Amino acid sequence: MLQNSPQLPPALAKNTKLALPTYSGIQLLDLSEIVRLQAQNNYTLLFLQSGKEVMIPKTLSKVDASLTIEDFIRVHKSHIINLAHAMEYKNGDDQTIIMRDKSEIQISRRRLSSFKQALRDNFIFIK
Repeated sequence: MLQNSPQLPPALAKNTKLALPTYSGIQLLDLSEIVRLQAQNNYTLLFLQSGKEVMIPKTLSKVDASLTIEDFIRVHKSHIINLAHAMEYKNGDDQTIIMRDKSEIQISRRRLSSFKQALRDNFIFIK
């Protein structure tokens, strides 16, 4: 008789958790809690839905390579946003996205095309 292999809890099966190395150990977060990430030299600052900020000793590039979830998109050399927390896109002279935490993040010209594609892929547009 075959035994069923143990199944992962739904949260882990979907990779919705993030293990962050901090100075004091490892902090475990739901990806949905992260509003945005910002480069700070060789560190990354995470801005959470609660208003809390978490600094981790990893570059934004290393964090970006680990985030394979489609909700996260790099919009600038120093910013990654969680599209689930995006509130408004301003397409004037300064292409900016306003996040749920009221921050305004400039979208670089180089990343504008992939950002617009992510909008088309993740949002329903009323025509």
